[in-house]
Amino acid sequence: MSNIDGMCESFVPDCANDLYEVFERCNSTPEIFYKKISEPLQYGVLSIYADHPGDNSCTLLSPDHFFSGDLNRILRSSSNCFLRADSFVLIYIIDGSCEPTIEDRKIHLKKGDACMVKRDALYSYDMHSSCVILAINMTWEFFSIFPSHSSRLLFKEENALLPSSYLYRFIFSGLPESNHSTDISRKGDAAGHKKHRKNSDAAIVLTKKSSIPDRIREMLDDSFEESLRNTLFPSGIASFRIMELCLRACCIFSNTEYYDSYTVGFPKYSESTLFERVYKLLEESRGCISCSEISDLLCYNSCYLNYIVKSQSGISINDHRTIFRMRAAADMLENTRMTIAEITAELRFTNRTHFYKLFEVYYQCTPGEYRRKLKRQKNAPDVRARHN
Repeated sequence: MSNIDGMCESFVPDCANDLYEVFERCNSTPEIFYKKISEPLQYGVLSIYADHPGDNSCTLLSPDHFFSGDLNRILRSSSNCFLRADSFVLIYIIDGSCEPTIEDRKIHLKKGDACMVKRDALYSYDMHSSCVILAINMTWEFFSIFPSHSSRLLFKEENALLPSSYLYRFIFSGLPESNHSTDISRKGDAAGHKKHRKNSDAAIVLTKKSSIPDRIREMLDDSFEESLRNTLFPSGIASFRIMELCLRACCIFSNTEYYDSYTVGFPKYSESTLFERVYKLLEESRGCISCSEISDLLCYNSCYLNYIVKSQSGISINDHRTIFRMRAAADMLENTRMTIAEITAELRFTNRTHFYKLFEVYYQCTPGEYRRKLKRQKNAPDVRARHN
């Protein structure tokens, strides 16, 4: 694995700055970044130096793109930010040790340990421990080329091995085909109120046993290194070779003679806690976040969230969104020189007439009249002072 950095540094294609949206900051909260993967497979090599954080670096590699840059800049210099990916993420410790956080639980990983994080789970890297991490992002499209539980392979040993792999089962339990959720409109329809959380785990942690043979450890390292090499310099059968190497790693991780494992579950929130989380997202975004975006961030069905909010506060999520946006509009009219058109766009109103109608309902005057009224009130003391 020591050759990975050298391999990446020697490969500098023309599209070095044309990867994809690396981390898109969510409008709702400054602590969460949504990680979009535009290709089925992507590798990331993260080098973290606790004593020299300015040297932290990140190399991202996919079949068609390459990117290398400052890890602190990518994560906006925040050591407390959480990531949420639209893919599975395999975190493998190449060197050193770290304590990443999965949802609300901190885990300890040392050299040779790994963790598979399920799609939409929150996770963060430990920026306070020196380590080198290989992070492999794999979308459900990538796994769709793999043999499923119902597939018949050529040899009975293969058919017995893969379905028994708990890592393999963990992956396929999180794919769209096996994890559909249904919409609900009332509390009794509990089956669909959670998207990926009900009877589901956020991650599976794989800790290397001290008794693991050197040849197996080297085989695992070689599998990752060769997978990267096939991505950097693909041949005519590179996709099949990468799939083979991934299956080999899966089988090694699932072998109880080599690795111990445990799962990290999604936290179970009470209705009041869930309402507080929704309210905080609305407050921090000034209402500029849709119900579907809140649903995606919290991994709960939007109808269920709306039920919780209405039962806790008496009004719907959309009502809360309107209140926060009207407060923000009034604040901008008072404390900025933004035009009404700019305020409308800032608050994500696509129909200015609708904005005017809502504002008049809440403040009994138009936005322009509200601004002029505030201006007269501020100038009134000066007028009285001149008369005195």
